[in-house]
Amino acid sequence: MLFVLILVTFLMSTNAEVDKNCIVRRHDDSDVHIYCYPQQMQLDGGEIPLAGDVTADKICLHLIEVEGKIVETSFSNLKEVTHIVLFGCNLTEAIFPELPKIYYLEMIRTILPTITKETFKNLKGIKRMEIDENEAEIQDGAFDGLENLEFLTFFKQNINFSKDFLKGLNNLKELSMEYAGIETVPEDSFKETPELKILNLDGNSIEYLAPGTLEPLQNLEEFYVTLTNLKSFDINLLKEQKNLKALGIPVRTLKSVNFKKLFELCPKLGTIRFMSNDVECPEVKDLEEQFKKDNIQITLTYICTTDLKTC
Repeated sequence: MLFVLILVTFLMSTNAEVDKNCIVRRHDDSDVHIYCYPQQMQLDGGEIPLAGDVTADKICLHLIEVEGKIVETSFSNLKEVTHIVLFGCNLTEAIFPELPKIYYLEMIRTILPTITKETFKNLKGIKRMEIDENEAEIQDGAFDGLENLEFLTFFKQNINFSKDFLKGLNNLKELSMEYAGIETVPEDSFKETPELKILNLDGNSIEYLAPGTLEPLQNLEEFYVTLTNLKSFDINLLKEQKNLKALGIPVRTLKSVNFKKLFELCPKLGTIRFMSNDVECPEVKDLEEQFKKDNIQITLTYICTTDLKTC
């Protein structure tokens, strides 16, 4: 996202006279980026203003602070687009058209009344989606029908996380819901996502996880709840996670964890992750010393953060 911000600033500062057509940047014969600003267009369901034909294996369309609506007739001259970025847009509605080659959609700091199943119903082949800091209500089942979606990321996007929020995402491999305003996780939240390998819930006010919450996720390899309000961690949550390789939990929960039993439940576990500010917590130092004493081959890692310690 930082790269997008820098690139947007650069392009706006180097184009004092804005052409009526969107700006095309060709990185090579197979990679084209198209940048559209309010000076060039409004989203009205019509074509993208281009000076000529744009062909490439990878076509990324950047819509930057434009207004209007996306409907099923939008982008009719750009059906080969593979990646769309909406940054700072103000939309009255959004129903994406059928785009047979699209695999990646980013919606960042965009205003949209609601995101519903209608919004994405035509993006059947999409594999990756990122939804960050938008003013939009996401309805239950909004992603239903996206059977090819494998990577779904939310960052600072308020979510009403219900048991049907992830409906239809049968092939989802990676789910990150950081700082999403989640307070509770219904026990059957992940019944629709049996293929999930990475689950990140950091930055949420979660105080409790029911024992059966992760039961459907037998393929889970990474699970992170470090930056949450959990005061204890029940290792029975992980009784079905034989493939788990990395775990992130708050330091304050360490005293509640029977590590011998944890390693029996999760024989592939090799990494425990904390926040960078946790490195000085006495509980972490004690744990590291205990692992060395018992010759347990577990790596303690720390992710950089400005958040407070979790001990």
